[in-house]
Order: sequence, then C-alpha cells, then structure tokens
Amino acid sequence: MSCAKIKILTQATLLFSGARYASLLGVCNMESNEKWCVAANIKKEIPYGPGGAEIKRGVRLYRGGAKIHIIGAYRGMAEKVVVIGQHRKSGKYVSCAVHINKIENFRVQKIYSKRILSMLKNAHKYNTGEAGFSSESESELFMQMIKSWSEYYV
Repeated sequence: MSCAKIKILTQATLLFSGARYASLLGVCNMESNEKWCVAANIKKEIPYGPGGAEIKRGVRLYRGGAKIHIIGAYRGMAEKVVVIGQHRKSGKYVSCAVHINKIENFRVQKIYSKRILSMLKNAHKYNTGEAGFSSESESELFMQMIKSWSEYYV
C-alpha cells in the first residue's frame, strides 16, 4: 500500500474516532448545520453463485440502481458499509449494512431530505456521534477511503 493511501486511511479514521477528537485537530467545522454524505448506487446486476452463473437484480432490501447514502462503517471492518436508502417494496427509508462490492458510482452530495437528516441524527449506534459530515472536504476524504475498500474487495 502506498504512503498516500495510508495517509488517506489514517485521516478518514480520525473522522470515525469521534467529532470531539476531530474538532481538536481542526478537521471538523462543528458550527454548520448542513450535512454532506457519500451517495452511491446499488449495482443493477450482481453475479451470484458458483463462478457468477446467476445474476441478481440489486440486494435484498434495495433495487438495482437505487440511490443510497453511506453513513458509516463498523470499526475494523472494511467489507460492509452502513447505508440509508428506499426499501425495494415499501418505499420507506431503511438502513442496513451492504457489502462494498455491491455498490458503484460513488459521489459526494449535500443532503436536503428531512427524512434522511432525521435518520442521520439517530444513527449513533453505527458511529460515535451523529452521522454525516459537516463539510464537503470531509465527505470527499471518506469517499476516497470507501473507493480504496471497494478496490480491495473486488
């Protein structure tokens, strides 16, 4: 692993170690009410079974191509990330852990949906504090970390 990738992973780990420590280092802007998040899509076709013989459309809770917001990851685990998205059948927003190789098209977006913002406030069980990022630069750093995970688990 190159030094640049190690630096990115170390900086992103600081973001997950709690807003208190990040604010001490000057990484976070805690006074802003806006939230940024890494958005992505569920892959439309996912190879399944021995040798990828079968094709699945999406994952159990989300349709293929569904827009999701990545709100975090379990510490020490880089295979799965915690996401919020609309359920396949009910259309309600639900959160669950999704394997990183079933996600594509990563991008940073500002969150406007009141429902997603309220779910971010209640996502403390996945993180040490409120989920989401207060600046675009923090979200971009997290997106780089997620992309490196997805390259590793191909």
